[in-house]
Amino acid sequence: MRKVETAVRLCGPRRVQAGSAGGERVGRFAGLHLFLTAQGGRTVSESTRSVAVDPGEVELADLRAELDGIDDRLLEQVRARIEVCTRIARLKRRHSIPVMQPGRVGAVHEHARTYALDHDMSPQFLRDLYDLLIAETCRVEDLIVEDPPDPI
Repeated sequence: MRKVETAVRLCGPRRVQAGSAGGERVGRFAGLHLFLTAQGGRTVSESTRSVAVDPGEVELADLRAELDGIDDRLLEQVRARIEVCTRIARLKRRHSIPVMQPGRVGAVHEHARTYALDHDMSPQFLRDLYDLLIAETCRVEDLIVEDPPDPI
């Protein structure tokens, strides 16, 4: 583990800059960009602090930040999927179509199974995941279909 001097400057509510005079960037750690300085190197900020940096921790923080971004996109896609299902539910209500469509559920499961096999993933995992998604969308559809129709 190396000890480095780093200057930290807040740049708004969520942005932070860190660095040092002539420092070498070594990565982000907890949202900070860390720079190495030579032994006895001088930083220019009053908020200079010594920080112990483990390169493995820096890399782990970067990977977790990447994973957080993927999770955000995944959650947004789940929200978008449910929103489309609410539109389907309104259509089913208007046309008296049953909420549960076993043929459609089978097609969704088959698509997930094929995707899993094509991408070296567990078919059972994706089946379980889609069982959860389908259960939630059926719950939401039931609420909409059972609700009185919108006035025309």
